Amino acid sequence: MKHLTIFTILALLLCNDGAFPQWQNSGNYQGGGTPSGEISGVLLDAKTGQPVEYGNFVLYQQKNKELVNGTVSGTGGTFKLSKVPYGFYRAEISFIGYETFVIDSIMITPKNSAVNLGTLKLRPAGYTTEEVTVTGEKEAIINNLDKQVINVDKDIASAGGNAADVLRNVPSVQVDIEGNITLRGNGNIKILIDGRPANTGGQSLADILASIPAGSIETIELVTNPSAKYDAEGTAGIINIKLKKKSNLGLNGMLSSNVGTKDKYNSSVNLNYKLEDINFFGNFDFRINNFFGEGNSERNAFYPGVTNRLSATSNGNFRMNMFNYNLGFDWFLDDFNTITLQGNYRKFDFNNANKAFNSSVITGQPDQNYLRVSEGGRDFANQNYSLNYKRSFTDKNKELSADFTWSRNNATLDGFSIVDAYNNLPLQKTKNVSDNQFTFFVGSVDWSMPLFDNSAKMETGLKTTFRQMRTGISYFNNDPVTDAWVWNSAASNRFNYDEQIHAAFLIFTGSLGDFKYQAGLRAETTIADGKTDKADVKVDKNYTDFFPSVYFSWAPTMTQEVRANYSRRVDRPYPRQVNPFVDNTDSLNLFRGNPDLNPQFTDSYELGYSLFLGKLNFVTTLFYRQTNDAMSMFTRLLPGGVTERTFANIATQKNTGFEISTGGEILPGFRLMPSFSWFRTQLDGQSGLTTIHQDDYSWNAKIISSLNVIEGGTLQVFFNYNAPSVMAQGKTEEVYFMDIAYKQDFFNGNLSLTVRVSDLFNTMKWNSSTFGPNFDSFNFYKNDSRNVFVGLTYIFNSFQKKPQKPIDDGGMGQGQDQF
Repeated sequence: MKHLTIFTILALLLCNDGAFPQWQNSGNYQGGGTPSGEISGVLLDAKTGQPVEYGNFVLYQQKNKELVNGTVSGTGGTFKLSKVPYGFYRAEISFIGYETFVIDSIMITPKNSAVNLGTLKLRPAGYTTEEVTVTGEKEAIINNLDKQVINVDKDIASAGGNAADVLRNVPSVQVDIEGNITLRGNGNIKILIDGRPANTGGQSLADILASIPAGSIETIELVTNPSAKYDAEGTAGIINIKLKKKSNLGLNGMLSSNVGTKDKYNSSVNLNYKLEDINFFGNFDFRINNFFGEGNSERNAFYPGVTNRLSATSNGNFRMNMFNYNLGFDWFLDDFNTITLQGNYRKFDFNNANKAFNSSVITGQPDQNYLRVSEGGRDFANQNYSLNYKRSFTDKNKELSADFTWSRNNATLDGFSIVDAYNNLPLQKTKNVSDNQFTFFVGSVDWSMPLFDNSAKMETGLKTTFRQMRTGISYFNNDPVTDAWVWNSAASNRFNYDEQIHAAFLIFTGSLGDFKYQAGLRAETTIADGKTDKADVKVDKNYTDFFPSVYFSWAPTMTQEVRANYSRRVDRPYPRQVNPFVDNTDSLNLFRGNPDLNPQFTDSYELGYSLFLGKLNFVTTLFYRQTNDAMSMFTRLLPGGVTERTFANIATQKNTGFEISTGGEILPGFRLMPSFSWFRTQLDGQSGLTTIHQDDYSWNAKIISSLNVIEGGTLQVFFNYNAPSVMAQGKTEEVYFMDIAYKQDFFNGNLSLTVRVSDLFNTMKWNSSTFGPNFDSFNFYKNDSRNVFVGLTYIFNSFQKKPQKPIDDGGMGQGQDQF
């Protein structure tokens, strides 16, 4: 109640009559005479200072984006647009060879009928300092002060794929077979979808990414060192996947469908219907993915005078089905106030059938062999509802927004297995069922306002998150005599977990000549409570932490920029990581949570340099991160050849390295975008009697090349190489692959045909090793990664794409489930 009161007070303070202008115009002028005014200004080249003649000045209604009128600049770059009705407008100024200049807030009123915009400096294409554009056309990569934006439309090498395929093509990002994502060698990343946490209600990150078609993604935002405005979660950074939303007047949309070898299908329908005061939007996606995987593992346990070797070879078929609905509307109350209401429903199920042949060799004993046949499924039904309010002002740096979201996810997981020990004894049959419910509520209020005559800006806000998780798993054993299923109460478990996070932030942003700066502070209070019905152990956490951030950039010339930044981040334990009950689904490989697990904190530093030369660019970044009380999976050997995995704060982790990316149009019609990242990982710590020490180097290289073959036709080749890298108790081996794709546009780009081959040479595979006191283990996995995809996309009525309004459901992940 205290936090809701704070929200109410802040909203009242910000929404009092004195905060808003008393004059608002929707086009209805009540005075006499002709209700109109004029807009004038001068266009200059930002680099040379020379006038820009014949530049286009086009005026649109701010509320509904309808065209009002336009003119061109004359001698000396001057322009004047007369007979402009009173109202609130948006202007776009453009000319061939220059970046489009946008003015969001122009108001013509009886008291301000003659608006002089002064001198407007147009930047030559490829040169900018506020947003540094890296390539031409619709730019593939845009570097802002605090993030990097990747336009997915430029990536046809992931056509027909999913969000994981798109992320594999993003510089500095690596995605393994289990869906685990690392950024510069660090896996503690916060994944957002439209600004909300992607790990929603027990569904693994791999499942979520696999369920999002690549064609529904607009942009990927890569925030390697987030500011205090963002949630502090995610020590390696934030990846925000922004989905598509439309905004043209009338009915417009996009239809797409893809089919792949070995029964892979996905389709999507995106529709938008916009009237003057309201905009309806909706989309439907479905995806069917069948694939085959095989692997083998070996674990050696060393006891005095005895070696216990367990070998396993497995193969399985997997099937994933997903459909997703999203409906909503934007209601433009007037030129300044907008309300957005939207709802989303997603149904996801994943089924697998697997066979594993196991062989156990123990010194001095006969070999033991057995076959394990298993089937399993995961079913998720998620619903989200959000209400968003935005109040804009004549000054574009002033804005009030409020966002409220409620979300619920019901998840059912089940498994069935039969073990044949080849010993003439009855088959061993077991099954398990897990029912889970996850409920979230998130509320936030943000306010921004200009300072010092618009040379600086202040942003502040409050946010509260409530998460309630109810999980339970029941185990059953089959009676071979009666063939009845008997509940194993000792192995079954229920775990309840509640968490609250209350946050406030304050940020100042400004510029002094060629310098830009941003400084902020975020405070977060975390209250967590968890309890299982099988152990007298509780999770009881209550702590407050502060997270500063500082950004600087300096642009000594139009073609250069130097950046430096610092931020502090946190990773909190997931409920599964703190649940003390033992998960014995696999009797030889146990898992136990650690209720004493503490959050880990990271200090992150970056220094970068950018150089832009016409259509070419060069960006390099040095980085250093230190994580204290680093959380890590820890494996130990128990008697009888059984291993137990748990989480512990075992080490201090340091990541040091650099990354380089370059690219652009090398030759007419040929673009090349190579990137390279090198880093050193150091882990030093202690877990029980085990000393942790890892110190090694790794690197990642990616190359994307695009060639315009014929008019409307583009050939793209993508190559990725991940070098071996260390973990707390082991190492992952190299992974490399190549994709190739061709896209042909027809009818002025309204119809597109795409053909893609993933993993052209079938080289994608995963090898890893784990070491500990008295044991070592080795794992290999390969799926049918080489596939052919064919897709069609149809756009009608000048379909335009716009990022969807973020929904924040405060979701929390439950670990990375293996495929």
